[in-house]
Amino acid sequence: MPTEKALPVEEWLLEMPLYSPVELGDDVNLAIKAILNYSKTFDVFCPGCRQSATFKPTVTPEAVMKNSEENRLEQIGRIGGTTTTPLAVWNLPSFSKEIICTRNHHHVDFYFVKKNKSLIKVGQYPSLADIAIGDTSQFEKALGENRLNELNKAIGLAAHGVGIGAYVYLRRVFESLIEEAHSKATSKAGWSEEEYEKSRMKDKVSLLRDFLPEFIVQHPEMYGILSLGVHELKEDECLKYFEALKSAILVIAEDKLHKIQQGDRLKNASQAISAIAGSLK
Repeated sequence: MPTEKALPVEEWLLEMPLYSPVELGDDVNLAIKAILNYSKTFDVFCPGCRQSATFKPTVTPEAVMKNSEENRLEQIGRIGGTTTTPLAVWNLPSFSKEIICTRNHHHVDFYFVKKNKSLIKVGQYPSLADIAIGDTSQFEKALGENRLNELNKAIGLAAHGVGIGAYVYLRRVFESLIEEAHSKATSKAGWSEEEYEKSRMKDKVSLLRDFLPEFIVQHPEMYGILSLGVHELKEDECLKYFEALKSAILVIAEDKLHKIQQGDRLKNASQAISAIAGSLK
């Protein structure tokens, strides 16, 4: 039997999709106890603050009473007074858990039901997508409104357990980045559109290397992984690899944003120096 502290409570709260049973066998009551007693603080995006914040899970008076009842049964059992399993006090058909933002006291509430030997998250507010998407708005200047919307749709679908659909939107983001580079490359001296059109995606990335973010040039296999997810992988396999692919898209967005910001700083600094020089003539 796993220990209460070894169970992935934070993952269940922040990553478990709605209506996806987690099979726990005989440990289901221990899992309920672990969730209701969980009090470790953690950092996650707060939809209320619109930024990362530290959250503190609450332990309700009812949970404290359950702990006392379990301890009482354990003591009675040690002297042979009962055959009741102490963990039976956590045999709850449904329960809720609340975490509170320590910055501005925003709440996130989670709702679970027990079905046989499984736990199912049946509700959450704000939604998984609200938390998972986070502050992607900072990348609108780098990605553009359409690509940002598609990235957010991918994150929202993955948060609700729709892995294949999420890959469709991530692949569209990747393809649009390739097409953006392609549009720039067509004005390059010696560019061969015929060669480009005949090339596979990996080779297209190589042809566009001077116009693409470095991460794409280093990892052209991303497109193959995304295509595999759309056409061959199962939902659970897509979800297993989604975070890595999302992180890769965010690295690309950060790279593009950094270059835009650097360009803006250079432009502003140049204009300021020119203005000073003009005023001193």
